[in-house]
Amino acid sequence: MKNEIYRFRSINNLIGEHNELECQTIFFASPETLNDPMEGFRDIFWQGDSIAWRNLLRHYLLCLESVCTMLLIAREDYPILPEHIPVFLGVNDFPTPKYRELFSNVSANFFKSNKILTLIETLSKRTTPIRRDELSFYLNIIHPYALETINSTYQGNGLIPMDGHHIYNLDQLVENEVIENIQKCLDRGDYNEDMLRALFKSFSFTNEQMSLIYEYNKDTNIKDNNKR
Repeated sequence: MKNEIYRFRSINNLIGEHNELECQTIFFASPETLNDPMEGFRDIFWQGDSIAWRNLLRHYLLCLESVCTMLLIAREDYPILPEHIPVFLGVNDFPTPKYRELFSNVSANFFKSNKILTLIETLSKRTTPIRRDELSFYLNIIHPYALETINSTYQGNGLIPMDGHHIYNLDQLVENEVIENIQKCLDRGDYNEDMLRALFKSFSFTNEQMSLIYEYNKDTNIKDNNKR
């Protein structure tokens, strides 16, 4: 049996817009234009020591702060889309030393929390890899606190007006016991990796449904692109 792979090509691709037959090329569409939700999907997992987890949360904070800055500048005049999230941005890529100092303050305030530090330490002790749905679960837990940390730092630097709100109580936001209990169940053999994936997939579906209900019920001007 010959080791050959065939790929269906439409007439438009062969002799039309992309002229593949004459050029002897194959046009591959960008992920944004594909209609297959699993196209390009990769089963990525996260596992590492406390330094790796701290850096991951720090980069998450950097991306979130960058989006907050975009919203301050653009307001509702320009929609902020997923592709605008600067996932490849580094601390050394900030345009000015003042901006670099601002994020340094945001990061320092974020990691002052003993709950965040405990979360990092607990994640570093996991014996099984953490996949996308489970990581999203943990990021959803700390997301409100991260936003409050950014807002309070902005207020301290006069970038936004003081609103009198206090940072969320981390004891209510970051429940490290959930992660610790998962590890105990893994050690006892109560859970396996497939069961954990199913558990956090159900959490992911629940969050998506709650977001959909919120979108349906909220009273937001359709022109407010960044509040949708």
